[in-house]
Amino acid sequence: MDTENGFAQLVRQAQLGDRISLDRLAEGARQRLYAYIYRLTLNHDLAQDLLQETLLKMVESIKELEHPDRFWSWLFRTALGTVQHYYRDLAREQAVEFSSVSRKRLSDYLSEDHDDGLNRAIRKELSETIVDAMARLRLTYRNVLMLRCFEQLSFAEIADVMGCKELRARVLFFRARHSLSRQ
Repeated sequence: MDTENGFAQLVRQAQLGDRISLDRLAEGARQRLYAYIYRLTLNHDLAQDLLQETLLKMVESIKELEHPDRFWSWLFRTALGTVQHYYRDLAREQAVEFSSVSRKRLSDYLSEDHDDGLNRAIRKELSETIVDAMARLRLTYRNVLMLRCFEQLSFAEIADVMGCKELRARVLFFRARHSLSRQ
């Protein structure tokens, strides 16, 4: 289920009460949504928990989605809200820490697909540096970078996810990029 139209069709069927479509929708969204949440939290266990919470919210409120073709924007906005609520409740938004297990898991993930030992070592060191720099960014900056660079959303779609104007999304992206390069 890779096409936007395919997801929109599943949303329409799920809104009509089709449980199979709802299951397929949740399963199809799981991997992409996990990657998004993991990049925001940089913690595997936390990402799993927040993924489950976000999918539960999706199932509970799928009938309220007015525009099925905007499913991904709606789902990313829901996930972002879940992450923000978690950090707000714990008063940790500015100082997101992640475990050494999560750091190693991400580092190993980023260093895959290389046969050359030197290439692998260089890529691993670079990935650890990037992970450390990302961990020091504000959640808002990390979010806009993930949406633009990994999810490849347009600034209009990012604005929709973040609940702001397109110009604000552009400004946030360039500030985040600048902050990351300073790190």
